[in-house]
This record gives sequence, C-alpha cells and structure tokens, in this order.
Amino acid sequence: MGNYMNHEVMIDKFTTTEVAGETFGGFKCDKYINSQPNATAYNGLIDVASDGAIGTVPGISRLGIPVWKFIRLPSAMIACCNKGKGYHLTTVYERASIAFLSQKLGTMPHGDNKNVNPPCDYTYTSEVGMLDKYEYTRSAGSYMPALPGTGPNTWAHNHLASGIFDLNGLVWEWCMGLFLEAITGYVRILASTDVTYTGSPYGRGTISGSGTAAPTLTLDGAGINWKKEWSIDAFNSMEVYIAEAGGMITALNATPTAAGIGYVVGDVLTITTGGFGATCYVKTIGGSGEVTSVGLMHGGGGYTTGAGKATTGGTGDGNCTVNITTVNSATQGAFFPIDDTTAGTLILSAGANPPDGAATFVIVKRVATDVTSGMTSGNKILTIRNSDVDLKYFALALTSDASGSNVYGKDGYWFDKTTEYDKAAVWGGTFIYEVFAGVFALNLTSPPSNVDTLIGFRACKAL
Repeated sequence: MGNYMNHEVMIDKFTTTEVAGETFGGFKCDKYINSQPNATAYNGLIDVASDGAIGTVPGISRLGIPVWKFIRLPSAMIACCNKGKGYHLTTVYERASIAFLSQKLGTMPHGDNKNVNPPCDYTYTSEVGMLDKYEYTRSAGSYMPALPGTGPNTWAHNHLASGIFDLNGLVWEWCMGLFLEAITGYVRILASTDVTYTGSPYGRGTISGSGTAAPTLTLDGAGINWKKEWSIDAFNSMEVYIAEAGGMITALNATPTAAGIGYVVGDVLTITTGGFGATCYVKTIGGSGEVTSVGLMHGGGGYTTGAGKATTGGTGDGNCTVNITTVNSATQGAFFPIDDTTAGTLILSAGANPPDGAATFVIVKRVATDVTSGMTSGNKILTIRNSDVDLKYFALALTSDASGSNVYGKDGYWFDKTTEYDKAAVWGGTFIYEVFAGVFALNLTSPPSNVDTLIGFRACKAL
C-alpha cells in the first residue's frame, strides 16, 4: 500500500440468537468504503481510469475521499488483494457478520440514503455528512452523495467513532462469494465460513499448467501466494471464480445450431465444447422433443464464441448444440470446476485455461435453493434464512413484503433471475435508496461485469 494508511476495524468473535450454533467475526474490516490511492476530496479518479486495468493498484480505506466507482467485481477483488496478504473483497459471510453484530448491539447504522445537499439520513434528517463535490460536479448536480466517514457516529455499525462507516447507503458495495443463477434462482455461495488466513476459501495464488491435464492453483505462501492448510478434498466438485480469467459466457443465441430429439422443456444442459461448467436450459421444443430455443443459466469459464458447441444432459439424445455469441475477455472473471484439493493447491478440471500467473479467487458451491421463491424484487425483508442448513450464515431474505420488518431495518431485497446471465451481489444500498438502504440490504440484479457510479467496495482482512 505504499505510504497510505488503510483504516480498519477489528470484528471480534461473537454469537447471535439469529443463527444458533455459529460464531461470527474474527476478521478485520475496512472502516471506510475504498478510494483510489491518490484521490483527493475533489478528484476521485487518478490512479486507474474508469473500468481500467487495476494492475497492482490497491483500494484504500480513508476518511473523506470519494469512493472508487466504475469498477467490476473481479477488479474490486484484485484491488483488495493488492493491499497485501490476507486482504480480500468483503465476502457474503463477513457482510452477514457485520449486519448481525449491528443488530445484536441495537445499533443498526443510519446513513447517507437521501439524495440532497447536504447529504443526510432519510429518517434522521438532522444527521448530515459532507458533500462529495467531485461526484456532484461530475453528475452536473444530479447526485449528492456524502464523502465516506463524514457523517455522525450513528452512521457506524456500533454508533461509535470506532465503528465501520457507511454501511447504510452512500453506494452499493460489491460482495464476494454470492452469485445468482438465471431461471432457477439457485445460488453459488461461499464454500466455507472459515475466515482465517490459512483456511478461508479465497485469496491469491499462482496458476500453472493452464490448458494441461492438471491446471494447478498453488497456495504455498511463496511470493504473492497466500499459504493454505486446507483439508484434503475439501472443495472437490465445487467451482473457483478467478478474477484474472475470462471466457465466461454472457450471451447465447436462443436458437440451437442442432436440435436433437427427446428433450423436454426445462432440461438443463451443460455446454461441453470449448470451456468449463456453463449451463443452459431448454426453453421450447418441437413435437419430437427437438430443441427450438435455449437460454443461458450459468456462464462458466474459458469458452470461445462460435456455433456447434456440444451439450450434455437432459432427457434427449445428446445431439443438441448451441451458438455462443458473447464471452467476456481476460481479467473479467470466470468459473472453473475443481477436481482435487490438497493442503495448499487446487487442481482444476483437465484443460481448464485460466491464464498462468496471479489468480485472485473465491471458491463457491452451488446450492439448489431458489432464494427468490415467493418474493417480489424490491420489497423489504420480513424474515431471513436463519435456520437453512446451507444458507443460514449469510443473512439472506426468506420472505419479504411491502412493509418489511424493523428487525432487519426495513431493508430491501432485489433480484433478477429472468435475465439470462449470472448475477453478483452488492449490498448496503445507495444515497438514493431511502429506507430501503441498510446493512441487510442485498441486490442480485447485476452481472459481475457491471460498472456504475452507484457501486464501490471495501476489503476485509483474514487473520
């Protein structure tokens, strides 16, 4: 981080009645939403241009500096890891820990959630922060966010100067380890709740043998590599999302290039040609079960565009092929299947092709639970999944309605499983979201490639 001081807050271990039997905390969290290293209160973009290559530039947690915006999820992952070993983009589990702790303390954070000058809390209008004049000028006066950390102590998670600021509003923050699958509403979620440096399912390592029979992600503590001490086979058959990789499918042609026979609507097909792990589903069929249209569910990684990509699965004869029309480029993130786990390596599926070299990653597992079931996007959280065996650790909504619950700050929950691409999580709301913003607020409508003036990030540190 050079000469920059990164302001952090320790989240000690604690338990909560919300989730029985789990101990949360045990990590550090950035006190402020991150800025670019050389930014000033009047200039938010100096080190890296909008949507530019991050390189070795770190995000910095500093008081009163404009948020680093216009950044993709994989770029935010890289910028957080650039601070040094242990630093990583805030995970869905750490986000839940902070929300549960605020709730337990009875100090649900207020914040910048009303688009006025001076910036203020929608309910507590006398609570104001300092205007981000850079963003105000850039938007020609349309946007009036606060500068990070400039609000009163009630804008912190513990209502104290020692707390984490701006968890309610200001900007959405990227949240690592939660992806929504199209159509089904199933999720790919953080593979483990271990937050320790050696045990956590995220970090940075080195890829070697890309495209060979045993592509390997090494985590031995040497050089840039984090040191891992995982249990043997701990993450077999799961997926690793690698920020520096590409080839994730973002669009399919709905009309297959070959139809096959014997399929039924809803069949899930894995795209086997030219990449790894992507799935589509059968939308419509003809009289003999020939596929007449398909839709993308999950983009996988390492693919190339083109027609005649073979599929497997479903009820048909295996002769359905599809046309990949769009994939993302390098350093825009992609998923790869894990074949084997050792104490300090991940072995990917044969032929997997993330680029050799640095790999900033998070391991996820697919949970076949529709996290949108029975709810309308944009309603307020009424109850959460606090007893779900797979999902209770992550403060995900179970039910929602127009009124919501004070227990969860009347915070909002947004999702989109109809648009055919993977969605990544952002949390907290923005300066325009009013009472819907808050520490439990969660939005699953954006692809990992989204860049926006309303999205930023902060890091946590594994100890």
